[in-house]
Amino acid sequence: MIIVSQYERKYNPEQNIDNQSKIFFIESKESSLCPICSGSLSGYDSRLRHVIQADGSRESYRLKRLRCQGCGKLHIELPDCMQPYKHHSASVIEAELDETGTHCPADESTIRLWRRQFTVNRSQIEGALQSLWQHQFLRYRSLISSDSLLQLFRSIGPGWLTIVTQQLLNAGFGVPTQFAFCP
Repeated sequence: MIIVSQYERKYNPEQNIDNQSKIFFIESKESSLCPICSGSLSGYDSRLRHVIQADGSRESYRLKRLRCQGCGKLHIELPDCMQPYKHHSASVIEAELDETGTHCPADESTIRLWRRQFTVNRSQIEGALQSLWQHQFLRYRSLISSDSLLQLFRSIGPGWLTIVTQQLLNAGFGVPTQFAFCP
């Protein structure tokens, strides 16, 4: 899975199966590499994905699947407004985790699950961020340090969840399917 932040959302009415729902296409402006082997990626096919927005509306997207020329693995090109393996948009999940949302289309049990899974995976996410920091900047940050990179990202305000997810997934850190890095 690859998360892209520079893309164009397009709508082509001729591509829709029925006249009831709009299906958007994501055209990436980034050139992505395989997060596993850094090989080049080429188009393979596409799949349909639905996302529930903050107002409860449902949007449909046709997402590209890319095959790595090096290792042969398939990767979905996911726009940063989505979270891996989640039906709700990244902004909805983030607002609930930060407890800043005024209305959430998810039911209470789903919101409790997001919060519980974030609590359980917080150390794993922090460790992955520390590792990425050390690799990127060639500087050691003690894992015992009271400075939390996750808290630093959260302090920047809206959009922190997208940044953290994108950095970790595109760096090749695996996605725990239990929570898919949705802090």
